[in-house]
Amino acid sequence: MPKVNMKQGKRWTSSHRLLKLKNKNVFLRTNRVVEKVLFHQNFEAYGIQYLHLGKSYRVKASRGIILSAGVIGTPKILLLSGIGPKTHLDKLNIPTKVNLPVGDNLQDHITTGLDLILLNQTLGIGIEQMLSPFSVFEYFLYGTGPWTTGGCEVLAFVNTDSTDVNRDTQPDLQFMVMPLGINEDIGVHLRHLMGISDYTWNNYFSYLNQMKAMTILPILLHPKSRGTVRLRDANVNSLPIIDPGYLTEQEDIEVLLKGINLIKKLINSRSMEKLGAKLNTNIFPGCENFKFDSKAYWECYVRHLTITSYHPVGTCKMGHEQDVSAVVNYDFQVKGTNNLYVIDASVMPTITSGNVNGAVLMLAEMASDIIRSKDFFSRKKCSVIEIFVSKDFC
Repeated sequence: MPKVNMKQGKRWTSSHRLLKLKNKNVFLRTNRVVEKVLFHQNFEAYGIQYLHLGKSYRVKASRGIILSAGVIGTPKILLLSGIGPKTHLDKLNIPTKVNLPVGDNLQDHITTGLDLILLNQTLGIGIEQMLSPFSVFEYFLYGTGPWTTGGCEVLAFVNTDSTDVNRDTQPDLQFMVMPLGINEDIGVHLRHLMGISDYTWNNYFSYLNQMKAMTILPILLHPKSRGTVRLRDANVNSLPIIDPGYLTEQEDIEVLLKGINLIKKLINSRSMEKLGAKLNTNIFPGCENFKFDSKAYWECYVRHLTITSYHPVGTCKMGHEQDVSAVVNYDFQVKGTNNLYVIDASVMPTITSGNVNGAVLMLAEMASDIIRSKDFFSRKKCSVIEIFVSKDFC
């Protein structure tokens, strides 16, 4: 699936489609914070309790509750509701309703290599082009121009495992090519989005302010490292504790090092030479004791400059009923409960070989069919509209 879906020069997502449908049975309520799921007899979900403007309210459901709060939000709601590791809930004085490994198995695509390539010319999509009145004119009148960029212009997938006889079957690296670096705005905004500290900026990136940079990010597609999501306390307004566990497995570092080696080969290609491409030889802060371009230096670099690609999955893992590491079954239902479902990236047992958005949309379509079929068999009847929209069980 493409990194960004574009329509008439603008980013287009599934939310745009939902808002245009205007279904009479869909009610969107904002500025609400879910406190917990409500249960009968500690297993039958019948509603939720939420906060709005400092007051608690309850909403009941006759057929089921679906949690789609994401890889961080969904486990937080389940834990606050008493569904999760008993040892963790006991520490917070939250009564355990179902002992499940909620919040475990956190996986993410991580990357490195910001502003690693320097050029002697602009690629025509820098801050000057963005601020040009002509760019504004192009965007609003024709839906064209530099404002329509998705940020990432090219994607590539590579299997770096030389021992894999079927090297085309599953890539372990994805490359994202971006025609500018985070030094483009001289440290005003972009670096803050990436979490670059003042110290790192002043001692590494600021030296590039008078130079043009671009970035080819090697993204680790199948990390072996795992993280966790836990509650800080029993207060719904407290932020959860996220331990991503990045680079806890050496194998993840080795794959990223292969990615950097491939970037160095690309820099030496004829096309890149025409752009005056060269490697950024500034020493990254904290790695001064290692010889530049040695394996030890690049490992230090990776450990200091690895960031998320914002593709977390796995904190409410799907599996069969006997799988003790699973939180939901193959019907998307939280184990040990009834009428409680999870439908988001948190159910994915392992991460995809690329962006997760398309996989999540597919899971949502599957889950909707499963839940509607279960509802049909429980009621033994269909509404008039269901007869026309579903041929599988009506």
